[in-house]
Amino acid sequence: MTKEHLPDYFSVADPAGLRREYPVGDDFMARFAGMGRDELRAVQEGRFRRCLERAWATPFYRRLWGEAGLEPGDVQSLEDLERLPVFAKSDLMKSVEANPPFGDYYAHRDDDPRAGPAGLVMQTTSGTTGAPQPIFFGPRSRELQALMVARAWLLQGLKDGDVVHSCYAHGMVNAGHFVREAALHYTRALLLSAGAGNETPSVMQVANMARFGANVLVGFADYLRKLADTARSRGLEPGSDIRVRMISTHLGMMPREELAEAWAAEAVYDWYGVGDTGLIATEGPDLDGMHVMEDAHFLEILDPVSQRPASDGEAGELVCTCLYKDDAYPIIRFNTRDMSARLAGNNALGLPFYRIAGFLGRSDNMVKFKGINFYPEAAAAVLGELQEYAGDYVCVRQGEQLHIEIEAHNPRLSGLADRIGALIRERLGVRVPVTLREPGSLGELTGSESRQKPRRLVTREYFLEEASSTARENDRENTHWKIGRHRLRRAGGRVGVAAGSAEGRHVHAGADSGDRRGPARHGAEPGPGGAGRPDGVPHGGRNLAGRVHRLLRLAEWPGGNQPSLRPRLGTVQFHQREQLPRERLPRLLPCR
Repeated sequence: MTKEHLPDYFSVADPAGLRREYPVGDDFMARFAGMGRDELRAVQEGRFRRCLERAWATPFYRRLWGEAGLEPGDVQSLEDLERLPVFAKSDLMKSVEANPPFGDYYAHRDDDPRAGPAGLVMQTTSGTTGAPQPIFFGPRSRELQALMVARAWLLQGLKDGDVVHSCYAHGMVNAGHFVREAALHYTRALLLSAGAGNETPSVMQVANMARFGANVLVGFADYLRKLADTARSRGLEPGSDIRVRMISTHLGMMPREELAEAWAAEAVYDWYGVGDTGLIATEGPDLDGMHVMEDAHFLEILDPVSQRPASDGEAGELVCTCLYKDDAYPIIRFNTRDMSARLAGNNALGLPFYRIAGFLGRSDNMVKFKGINFYPEAAAAVLGELQEYAGDYVCVRQGEQLHIEIEAHNPRLSGLADRIGALIRERLGVRVPVTLREPGSLGELTGSESRQKPRRLVTREYFLEEASSTARENDRENTHWKIGRHRLRRAGGRVGVAAGSAEGRHVHAGADSGDRRGPARHGAEPGPGGAGRPDGVPHGGRNLAGRVHRLLRLAEWPGGNQPSLRPRLGTVQFHQREQLPRERLPRLLPCR
């Protein structure tokens, strides 16, 4: 076959044929409402056989299943599925390490690359906890991943002409791309593809919502909740200036009412999926659990310890077999490590699909704390009840010790930390030390404006490295250090020394002029030789001072040996870099 005759992406994908196989909108309900489980199982079996055949042609599965003593033909149907070993992301990353840079879990032909899937699409995971994991799609699986999202939106009530504002990230990560494709290829809505906060700043996002009349929001709940606060801070009132009819999101453990109230939204819907599998389950208009899209997935819920099927209502790990991924990257018994439970009872929509409770935490995030299994994500529902909660938190672990950092509108409010700790103990059954932080101070650590899913559990070492960020990097002249390099360089000017005075009351920061950001929330005291403005403060210096404050507040560690700056930190003084008080350099926060 010559290059000129290779099939193109859309001829292989055949979107019209996909709609017939996997209907959306009214056609979805017409196909599946009233269908019996036996008829559904017949559909599943046919699709599973195609995926199984593709998997045996993939080196990863041949090795995985061969090590379990299996040969082609040993597994004939979904009844035999338990014979196949479960795998997880760690196994995929081992494949990448052994077969760089792509791994060997996607179907291809080494002897003839043209024999692989036409129109191969590659995305990756974010790579924030290690090397990015490549994720592959053929044209069919790529379009079906988008189609499933559109199916969920339409089931939830998306209408022709709706203006959808999307906060899903782009780049090499997958979500923003397939969400865009879902809207463009399978709905008649207008999409505002804003992306995450590091792509389109939050203030611009809310301005665009108002300007273009966004009435549907899609994205991760934590960031959407923050955007509501941003809108109000810019004088845009949800419900009047921004009228949101529907939100389709990933609530996690956030109370639905919290997000609905924040946006004055008529309806909030939850859906679940991961990057490898795409959408697995979604809420519908009944709001009675998430309907598993069983024509596209065979979902098991397994006990994390025994790996046996969990009973109805019992939380377990979600293990997914994708019945639609029969081209580039077959997925058979992939353990997501996410926890959920199957709901008993009839499906209120008349669908033949099972329902799950939604996201209940991660098995690999579970902390054994004082003899109790504690899931950090569970704190979101508790904190969401508090008016004082400013929208972000992270649990920090050191060995068997655990404490929780929480943003509060007034972190100095007497007795607030104790009251929050008591509420967590009452609801979650654990006594966890609570440290309160200023609003916005945890965002860099949790990634709430840049990550698809904010971090809710970190180690003490990671906390110190990310939050304090006081790496001692001398420049070539050995005349200044940098603090919070990856944050403060965003100011537009180079940040130099930050040093505590003998009393620990001041921080001296050297900065070139040129930081022209807006007014600050924190004050700054003009220092000798200040550059850029008549009052001696660099352009935007007051804002820069606020960021130095926030970074150094995070250096206080309950019971740790890090100097406690927060209670004594007073003002920030600015100097030209060459005039920094070098005798004070030893007073810098030490590295780990």
